[in-house]
Amino acid sequence: MWKLAETDPESGLKRIKSIDYFDQVMDANQVWYKEFMPSCKQIPSTELPQGVTLGFEYRTVIVTPLTYLEWLNNRLSSSGTNFVRKELTHISEVRDIVPQVDVVVNASGVGAKYLGGVEDMLVEESRGQTMLVRTKETTVICQSGDLYAYSIPRLDGTAVIGGISQPGNTSTVLDPALRAEILRRARLITVPGAYPERVEDLDIVEEMVGIRPGRIGGVRVEKEVLQTVPVVGMKVVHAYGVGGTGYKYSAGVAKRAAGLVDDFIYGDEVVM
Repeated sequence: MWKLAETDPESGLKRIKSIDYFDQVMDANQVWYKEFMPSCKQIPSTELPQGVTLGFEYRTVIVTPLTYLEWLNNRLSSSGTNFVRKELTHISEVRDIVPQVDVVVNASGVGAKYLGGVEDMLVEESRGQTMLVRTKETTVICQSGDLYAYSIPRLDGTAVIGGISQPGNTSTVLDPALRAEILRRARLITVPGAYPERVEDLDIVEEMVGIRPGRIGGVRVEKEVLQTVPVVGMKVVHAYGVGGTGYKYSAGVAKRAAGLVDDFIYGDEVVM
């Protein structure tokens, strides 16, 4: 994705400066990505906002979701991939679409909790609410710990601000009362003047509510040979449970899932 952001501007990917703040982490060695992210450096303690115990600055990639999804769709369609939109209640119904399926990749997100033949009770829905607002901000800033907040510019004069995570809440109805809290959190992590003090002065382009497909114990990327009727022997690669980090981890999850598909087709088919 890093390379794509430089070589294909139509993809909706862009390189950008990013800052991560932590208010519960003291040891820099706990930050796993510090050896991998471009231009990564620890922020001096004298430059950290109040209440922040650790901070890192680095270069990363942002995604404009609708642009990126359209780009992916076009790339796959042009290479011969067929898309079928259909609601399934059981994983066996995949055979209604592709009767002689070799391997099924189960990337059903929240649906993995309810899909017959899978029914993973570790899947946990978590409601999120964000705002797309106009701003001059050009740096991604995120904080984790006691305060969960983020400001993610799209480098087009807008940014997504948020910090609302409500595990177990599956309502997709917008809650206007959360606007002030989202703004409050964004102002805590950004420079003065980045966002106005009052919601009434905020230039809101769009408000979004979604259910993030989390999973207790973390993401599930593994292969399985199903043993229950009517899908005995069906080869499945599971790829779900990333919560609100789907775009961030999408390339890595896809690469790992593709490798597991290859294991089924070309390998010794030992279930991991």
